[in-house]
Amino acid sequence: MLIHAAVKSLYQPIKAHLWYVYAYLGIMIVLPYISMIARGMNRKLENRFILLWLFFSGASYVLRHLLLLRQWDISVDNPIPIVQGTYYLGYFIAGHIIYKRLHGKVRESKRTRLYVLGYLFSILVLIFGTYAISLNQGYYYEFAYGYRNLFTITASCFLFAGIAGREESLREGSKKILDKLSKASLGVYLVHLIFLELLQKNIMLMNFHPLAGIPILVLVVFVFSYISVYLMQKVPIIQKFV
Repeated sequence: MLIHAAVKSLYQPIKAHLWYVYAYLGIMIVLPYISMIARGMNRKLENRFILLWLFFSGASYVLRHLLLLRQWDISVDNPIPIVQGTYYLGYFIAGHIIYKRLHGKVRESKRTRLYVLGYLFSILVLIFGTYAISLNQGYYYEFAYGYRNLFTITASCFLFAGIAGREESLREGSKKILDKLSKASLGVYLVHLIFLELLQKNIMLMNFHPLAGIPILVLVVFVFSYISVYLMQKVPIIQKFV
């Protein structure tokens, strides 16, 4: 039984939220080759990649699900490599392009406001889109929060662009806080489910109205997760993994 579980864990996540680790490992395996491709792209090819990724990974996903609501299935059997078939990799390459172009270069408040507005617009579309479709369907319909959703992609890109562009203008204290949080991010992700399940089973936070319950739950889970990761980072061997 133990051997079977160990073998199974190589291709199937032990816990649902650990899917990220498998996607991350896949990216790390091909990283040397993708690095060569990304470095070899000129500005024109970079722009073309972003547009293709937004369309084939983002817009096509939204269109397919909207048509599914009408009982029209237009699933793609052979997704286009890089820009569609490996859409997590698209985030990776897009992040590289955004960082290269904007790191420390966004000083105009007008451009910063554009990124903030783009992020907020994308998030609002996700929230109200989910709400409207769920009401129409009669049950919670969560496709809007898929990583291939166009507005999930644009929200991520706008947020990252704002941070990358303003990094150099941040105060030293803010940089230190962001640096500590970023170093703990993977560990927080790995352990947060423990605290989430403990709270859900033992504390009735979910009985609050979602407008209050969700922020409280997120804050409490994050604080406990960060503290646990901070302590684990002090242990010589464990610190390599978190």
